[in-house]
Amino acid sequence: MGRKQKLREEKRKIKNNPPLSVAATATASKTVAPAPAAIIVPPDDHQFPRASTNEQTDLNAFPKSNFYKVGTGLHKDNFFDLALNAFKRGAAETGCVPCMMEYANVHMHKQGNMIHLRLPWLLEGAIRGHTTFMSMLIHMCYSPNRYDTCHNEESKHIDAVALENYWGRIITSMNPDIPLTTIERRKNLKKEIGTFCVICSKKDLKDDVTLVACGKCGYYYYCGKECQLKHWYDLNHLGECRQLKIFNEYHKPYAKRIRKAIISGDDPKHIPELQTLRTKLGLNRPIEDYKELVELLNTDDDDDDDDGSNHPNRYNYRVATKKGTVHIGSTPESI
Repeated sequence: MGRKQKLREEKRKIKNNPPLSVAATATASKTVAPAPAAIIVPPDDHQFPRASTNEQTDLNAFPKSNFYKVGTGLHKDNFFDLALNAFKRGAAETGCVPCMMEYANVHMHKQGNMIHLRLPWLLEGAIRGHTTFMSMLIHMCYSPNRYDTCHNEESKHIDAVALENYWGRIITSMNPDIPLTTIERRKNLKKEIGTFCVICSKKDLKDDVTLVACGKCGYYYYCGKECQLKHWYDLNHLGECRQLKIFNEYHKPYAKRIRKAIISGDDPKHIPELQTLRTKLGLNRPIEDYKELVELLNTDDDDDDDDGSNHPNRYNYRVATKKGTVHIGSTPESI
């Protein structure tokens, strides 16, 4: 390399990497200790007691807020409305998982047919890793027809078996004591679903058809395009499939991490994976987005016409919108 070429090379280096100032050079020459990470101390009302190491695997180890203690006392004294309000505040203001559970239970006993109001809180508890919430989602929301927990004729044919299978797998991954018979039952159900068209029940060998799986979730099978489109649009597999995609991308990889953080007493506001998932599911949507729907669904059945035609079926709002989000959120707050 000639002298002129070397000179040009040096100029290019200086241009691309301007020298530090004298003060900056002096600072850079010293070893500077990194600043300590900020310690986040949540307010008293939001700070949960820490669970001991031995309690990590115990579902009862989920931290309890003061709202839970107040609500439990009110419930024992038969002040059910006040207890319901305390549990709701504990769930909505502090993200207390036991409050979510009691709110769902008390609400179920007081207003058994208001499934649309319980669903978002069942989801909130499930994504935090409480397996009882997952079981309640399966039995009450996703497959009430098979488990005989729904006696509403209009809800037939809308069981969300793919979502049931998802939460069944999550329960198994978090609970090593799950009986093998339960695991086998779930696997056998998935195999059985793959032997017939989910719409017309035709079987590939018996009815001489070629079954094709859903190209998105791969769970349901169809004998042809007509049945697939009926399931996709008319029976809203569109929403179920998209919600399943959200769970697989934003919940499954982080499920155990979220659960461990919640049980350890971490402030849920500062668990980014949890807050991202809540946003993707629409749990933190503004109340104004679904206020009119809630008012409509909360209308007493007695206010309908004789044929009940004016009242929408609440069980049609158990799964998801066409975007995969929930129809009704829990709270817009970060909990």
